[in-house]
Amino acid sequence: MNRALFSAAGLALCLTLLASCGLQTQETPAPASRPPAASLSEEPSETPSDDPAGIPSGEPSEVPSESDAPLPSQPQPAMILNRCDVMFTAPGSTFQLEPTFTGTDETPVVVWTSSDESVATVDSHGRITSVAPGTATISGQTTTGLAASCMVRCRWEQPSSQPVEADLSAFAASLLERYDFGDLALAQDSRTDSLFPGLTALSARQRLVYLCQDGSNSAELVLLQLTSAGDAQAAQAILQARVDTMAGGGAWFPEASQLWAEHARVASHDSYVLLVVHPQCDAVADEFLALF
Repeated sequence: MNRALFSAAGLALCLTLLASCGLQTQETPAPASRPPAASLSEEPSETPSDDPAGIPSGEPSEVPSESDAPLPSQPQPAMILNRCDVMFTAPGSTFQLEPTFTGTDETPVVVWTSSDESVATVDSHGRITSVAPGTATISGQTTTGLAASCMVRCRWEQPSSQPVEADLSAFAASLLERYDFGDLALAQDSRTDSLFPGLTALSARQRLVYLCQDGSNSAELVLLQLTSAGDAQAAQAILQARVDTMAGGGAWFPEASQLWAEHARVASHDSYVLLVVHPQCDAVADEFLALF
């Protein structure tokens, strides 16, 4: 009987212990669960980012394409004469004006007129004939509005028995002081050779070549005294070739090309030769010829 009581008491103790352990287990709070870490293989969100760097710009590139580059300006149609200044020293002398057209494929008909037919006349083909001492302007105009002119000077003075020596340096200084030629400066021989091929090879007592320094080609002045009549004629041809080239587009700018076409003069007296490009070219040419 003592054994039975002992067993019953032991069983009761075990139940008491078990109950106590179960109650403690229920009262112990479970640790807080942590949110699962984001998976490295998670798919990217389809929602676009608010970051401007991640949005492709709809603005065009700041670098202009070649098609946006400005096209070079086309030369304006122009009419150019083979001479813009002619000197006659005897009545009945003639000279044939030849027009050249640039900036157009057409060859329009030219109507010729003289500002003073008592000094010089011109026929329907552009042939000038001297009549009497004086000055006249021969003009040619097309039905399309193109025009060009040539100054005609008729002088019957007898040549002086003593040759006149003109100081071209002093004359140039006077012109540059009284006329606005802009930024002109004497050119070196190398520069002269590039713009007037063959000019420095001619024998000259005086040679002054003033060129525009600002790149606008808006003015020019050349004064020459050659040692022979042959060199003087060659110099005139070289200077006239310069005028024709610049008026035909070599001056680059349309305004400069027009200036060369309308306000460039080549004048000569014996061994002296002048090229002037200036809005008052006729006044300058008159002063040059008045030196002799």
